[in-house]
Order: sequence, then structure tokens, then C-alpha cells
Amino acid sequence: MNKDMAEQSNLELKNKPQVIANNKISISVIVALLTVYIIWGSTYLAIKIAIVDMPPFFMAGSRNIISGLIMYSVSSFFTKKKISLKQWINASMVGIGLLLIGNGCVAWAETRMPSGIAALFIATEPIWILIISFLTKKDNNITKIDIISIMLGFVGVIILVSQNFIGNHTPINLSGVFAVLLASFSWAIGSIIMQRRFISDNSFQATSMVMLTGGLFLMIASFFTEKFSYSDILLISHSSLIAYVYLITLGSLVGFSAYTWLLGNASMTLASTYAFVNPVVAVMLGFFLAKEPMNLQIILASGVIILSVVLIVMKDKINLKIFKRS
Repeated sequence: MNKDMAEQSNLELKNKPQVIANNKISISVIVALLTVYIIWGSTYLAIKIAIVDMPPFFMAGSRNIISGLIMYSVSSFFTKKKISLKQWINASMVGIGLLLIGNGCVAWAETRMPSGIAALFIATEPIWILIISFLTKKDNNITKIDIISIMLGFVGVIILVSQNFIGNHTPINLSGVFAVLLASFSWAIGSIIMQRRFISDNSFQATSMVMLTGGLFLMIASFFTEKFSYSDILLISHSSLIAYVYLITLGSLVGFSAYTWLLGNASMTLASTYAFVNPVVAVMLGFFLAKEPMNLQIILASGVIILSVVLIVMKDKINLKIFKRS
């Protein structure tokens, strides 16, 4: 028994994804970042459209189960290793953090608040990641660049969406605020767990396992909290259906896969920069595709956010430490 446990531990240490620590960023990481930036930047609007005719938990759960089944079937052709119970437990822990609480709360919050406001609060995720990593002694150093870049990004997002509730005096639903802040915190924890726990040596299989377990938990939540029958599916509008398919194919299959791949091949802070860039992408897509307004406030916010991302990418070359745990 002890020998089996030792062999399993050695296997996990051998196969567990490691974060790249060098100063160079590979082309693969850049492509994955751009994928997450662009696709996830458009999902806020897609979620808003999809939940017009579908309950949020049902929409999020069924979307991830369908995506998970597709990815698991494909990845099984390349990975023949038997998946242990511990691996499924690890996937379930990540699924609860990223999907049940993370995606579920965002979808639920968007029934009560504008998608741009939701994006603002999601931008707190990198702050949670730094705090959790420092408190758990997994990251002993907090640099000046960490603090400056995250604060710049947060300020930039505030500038970007402030017109939604300052100029137009749009009320902010407090329950929605709590839900989306909980989603941001939970996503940070789920991301950290996925980096530290072994799920599969195939990143696509690991992603599919997280989707399947998280999607299952979301469907359970939907069963107990939402009223939605199979006959209601026939009443879904074309716009909601198109948004739903978009979320399955690009939002889950492509975007989520790129993000989980980043967690094993880039720094946690770099991977989480999507939270700053996504609102910018959402505004730009709205301007060019939906004729939404563009003003000096939006341009200023975009510049601040892009600067924060550049600082995070270049921080290893500056590397000024503020706090160091002994």
C-alpha cells in the first residue's frame, strides 16, 4: 500500500505542470494569451444574450458538459492512461472553483447587473491570486511591479466602466456585486489549485475533466434553484441559441482550453492579465460590430490597462522587491 502511494506521488511530481520561470515568453504563450484576451472579452456579452431565454446555472452547466464531453472524447485518443479517483477529485475541486462558483456566479450576476460592471469586479482576480499565494507561502516575494501593475489595471477598468454608473447613474445590485466578487475570489482559488494539483499530463484532458465535473455541479445547482423544463428549450430565441453555441465552441472549447494551458506554461500573474484586457476587448468589439460609443474616457482606460499588462510582462527585468518572507 505504501509503495503504491509512493509511486503515485512520484508520478504526480513528475507530471505536474510547472510554471515557466525564465524571462522569455514563447510564441505559444503569446498565442494563448491573445486567444483568451479576444475570445473571453466577447463572452460577457454572449452570456448576457444567452441568459435572456435560459436560466444562468442551466446555461453554464449544460454548456460546459457538452464542451467537456467533446474534449474528453478527443483527448482520449491521445491519452490512454487510466484516470485515478484522486485525479477526478482534483478536477472536481477545480471545477467547483472555476465553474460552479466562478462561471455560475458571473452568469447569475449578469441577470442583475450590466456585463461591463461584472467585468470590473472580475478584474480583482489577480489581486486575490497575489494575496493567496503570499499568505500560503507559495510566493515569498511581492514586487513593486506586481503592486503597481495590478493597481494600474484596476484603475483602468474603473475608468472604462465608470461611465455606466456615473454618467447614466445606473444602480448597482448589491447581490450581483457580492456574487461577482465571490466569482473572482473563487476563480483565483480554482486557478491556484489547478496549478498545484495533478489532474492529467494532457492539458486538454485536464480541461475536459474540469468542465465535466464543474458542469455537473452547475446542473445540480440548476435542478434545485431554477425552473426550466425541456419544453422551454423550444422557446429559446435564435439570438440566445447563437450566443449559447458561441460559448460552447469558442468560449469553452477554445478559450477555456487556452487558459488552462496557460496555467501550466506561464506565470499565474501573466495568465490572469485577461481580467484587465477583456473589458477593453468587449468595448472595442461593441464599437466596431455593434456601433457602440467610443470616447476619450474609453481610450484613456484602454491605455492604462495596456500599460499594466506591459509592466506585468516585463516585471522580471525590473524585479524590485517590497516584501520578502523570511
